[in-house]
Amino acid sequence: MELIEWVMLTLIVGIAGVVRGCIGFGFSALVVASATLFLAPSQVVPMIAVLEIAASIQMVLSTWRDTAWRILSYLLIGTLIATPLGVYALVVMPADNIRLLLSAVILIMSVLLAVGWQYRGLPARCRFSGLGWYQVSVMVPPG
Repeated sequence: MELIEWVMLTLIVGIAGVVRGCIGFGFSALVVASATLFLAPSQVVPMIAVLEIAASIQMVLSTWRDTAWRILSYLLIGTLIATPLGVYALVVMPADNIRLLLSAVILIMSVLLAVGWQYRGLPARCRFSGLGWYQVSVMVPPG
């Protein structure tokens, strides 16, 4: 990587870290969506996975007792299914196709958010959690 790429990546990660600190999620989505504009997704996704895990470990101890295990189990099942598919897609798909797919997903989700659409299948207290898992899943499907 060139110096300008390191500088841009540092700024992106810093801004995304502030967003995560303020609202509790969105780090991975912001970094992946921004950094894949100038780096290959196969470089960005593993790096963000490591950073996301490191950032989440410290939260485990403080949130363990308040975890909604039933809802989390459904999310984990989806993660266990999607992660191998995402890793496979990251390995076999060209970087430009992954960028296009990411852009399409972000655009669709942004439009749905702008028009006020909400998934009505979860209890109200879980809606923002689902949005957070969507943000993480922007990272997971490609890798």
